[in-house]
Amino acid sequence: MATRNGWWRKAIAGVMLAACAAAPLGCGGSGDDATKGGAAATAGNDSAANDPAANKAAANKAATNKAAAPVTAASGTQSDPAAAVRKHNIRQFAIAVHNYHDAYKEFPQPAPKPVKEHAGKTSCRVYLCQFLGEEALYREYRFEEPWDSEHNKQFLTRMPAVFADPSRPDATDGKTRIVVVTGPDTVFEDLLREGESFRFGFGIRFRSIFDGMHDTIMAIVVPEEKAVPWTKPEEFVLDPMDPFKGLGGKLPAEGLLVVMCDHSVHLLPPDTTPEMFAALCTRTGGEPVRVGEDGRPELFQPAPAAPPKDRDEVAPPDFDAPKDKRAAPE
Repeated sequence: MATRNGWWRKAIAGVMLAACAAAPLGCGGSGDDATKGGAAATAGNDSAANDPAANKAAANKAATNKAAAPVTAASGTQSDPAAAVRKHNIRQFAIAVHNYHDAYKEFPQPAPKPVKEHAGKTSCRVYLCQFLGEEALYREYRFEEPWDSEHNKQFLTRMPAVFADPSRPDATDGKTRIVVVTGPDTVFEDLLREGESFRFGFGIRFRSIFDGMHDTIMAIVVPEEKAVPWTKPEEFVLDPMDPFKGLGGKLPAEGLLVVMCDHSVHLLPPDTTPEMFAALCTRTGGEPVRVGEDGRPELFQPAPAAPPKDRDEVAPPDFDAPKDKRAAPE
């Protein structure tokens, strides 16, 4: 049987060699035909390359296809590069706040008061410099002096890049558009009484945000005309009776960029209602308002609490049964 199988293999190999000898270029035809076809294709390419009209038409078609191609986030192309930088900056600001909380177990106070009496205040943005790679600036700053003292005024021109406005790269006035949200029931609520000095333990903590980290605003990017000196203790104060008071009575036409307490960034649309905005700014209001996937505030229905079980429905544990078969009390 082995000899017969070997004979058939030799016969098949001979047939295949004969077929290859009869048509060396396979199903493409003879060698002359293939050479003629290759020469014709080369001549066609040369004529197209030497035709200016054809080149211009091809270039116009490529430009049209490029312009019609959709811009996606994956490609990294953005219509407004400043908006991407602004979004990155406010997220870095929120991460610095988280690092401050990890170090001091509380949020920085909106306008921390220095230890010495009769001294001015300074913005919490200065206290965050130690977590923004500006340790030298933090050490040189005199917290016992007002933000606009002769010594501290020099830091207006040394503003960290996180607080700079990318739409004003050449500005030297030291103004920033990133401000925290202060006021009653906000995460930067001032819990100190009038005349009290700054001390640790009077800041808001993560566990005090009952409305959820993702649904509570930490800071916003105010319009350019509302920019403030970055060391000045001036923030956005939420007025419950008029939530848009500090924004000129309405949200900007391009929307309001906000960062939540979980350092997620959203662009609130300009048609956001004052009630929705105020609900997102409070930390313990209990309003059924959250930020949707598209960045638009929306109402949601809280899950109903499970009704308590009747005592008669709960079976008492059987202590006479073995330990591995006892019913766990509910």
